[in-house]
Amino acid sequence: MSDKLKWLFGAPMKALYILLPLVFRAVTCFIGLNSAFNIAFYALMVFGAVMLALSALCKKNYAPPFENTAGSALSLFSCVLSAGFFTEFVNRCISVYYAVQSMRYLVLLAVLIRAFSALFALLSTVYFILAALSFGKGHYDFRFLKLLHLTPMLWAFARLLEAMEHAGVDTDDVSGGLLKYIMFAAALCFFFCFAREVENENGAKRVTVMFSFELALFSALYCEETVLTLITERAKGFSYEMLLVLTAISLCLFSIVFVKNILKNTCSEN
Repeated sequence: MSDKLKWLFGAPMKALYILLPLVFRAVTCFIGLNSAFNIAFYALMVFGAVMLALSALCKKNYAPPFENTAGSALSLFSCVLSAGFFTEFVNRCISVYYAVQSMRYLVLLAVLIRAFSALFALLSTVYFILAALSFGKGHYDFRFLKLLHLTPMLWAFARLLEAMEHAGVDTDDVSGGLLKYIMFAAALCFFFCFAREVENENGAKRVTVMFSFELALFSALYCEETVLTLITERAKGFSYEMLLVLTAISLCLFSIVFVKNILKNTCSEN
């Protein structure tokens, strides 16, 4: 890789691609320019996502994703993600309760989707506790869990279906539309890649690194937008749906630590 590309796709620039839309959104929100500057925010968001994708795809070889994980930060942040999924389980159980109480058309389908997302969130909680044990002392290998590897991906898929119930994106409410859809889509792709890496005996695939970056970006953006909505009092009090912020934070932190471990081992091999 040329020196120019190393600078463009280096760690400081990757951080900048994530921070730039975050800072821009916060500034425009607090000075009251939300609607007028939404297009500029979307442009920065797409620019950051594209640059992060290119930074992942421009390198041909990466270290194995689960190499040198014993005693690493992955153990701690697997516990964090497990807590995030348990929060999501509670969130979905509350959602099931309110869906049953409502009399909406096709409510049975809505209840089933929420029930499945709750089930997969609970199974994902167990899955990442076992992953944390594997990453901790290194005496246990979570890669032998077989079908349990699919549960985080199935959770993301169920949540994406649920989000599509409220089709349409309001440009004045980014968190209620585009960011939530993309975050769940990025989570679906990330966990699909994560499950594939379990069977991968070679280096991490470039697409795995790419979706790690994308999930970090869009989960951070979703968290920020929801918090800004709460601070600026556009939200009508606390909603149980805001518990999703805790899950999104855990997704962001885990994906960052996961990809950082890959990049660290890749650099040590070169």
